[in-house]
Amino acid sequence: MEKRIPPDDELPVNELDPAIVELCQAINEFPGLRTYESCQGFVDGHRLGEPWAVYFQPTPSPPTPDGYTSLEFMTWLCCYTARDRGFDVSMELNAPPPYLNGPGECMYFIIKGRNRHPTEFAQFIREVRGRVFCLPVGDDDA
Repeated sequence: MEKRIPPDDELPVNELDPAIVELCQAINEFPGLRTYESCQGFVDGHRLGEPWAVYFQPTPSPPTPDGYTSLEFMTWLCCYTARDRGFDVSMELNAPPPYLNGPGECMYFIIKGRNRHPTEFAQFIREVRGRVFCLPVGDDDA
């Protein structure tokens, strides 16, 4: 597992497993989402048998309307659309006890994939995002 990345820092590409960098970047392009751990898993002979995984959370927490929209989109993409396109991916939600990190600061999500390269999944995310992702328009924006 790669080390935690503080939400306001640049993605330390030189410290990440090389096969997972593009996927972390694709997730971080969404408003209100930030990756903080990753592992390329079985890719390129690294940790054979393990799925690749990216851990991310809404930033700030609790999520803004844009961050919530990004979470909805990623959930839909992983749980429905990606599977239809042949990706064996899952998206999990986890939250340790709030007393460890403080209420509103402990929820995080994990995307795991087994059958295709994480770079392919990053390209898929960007493709679908470019076609269908949109942010809500609030009363102030109308």
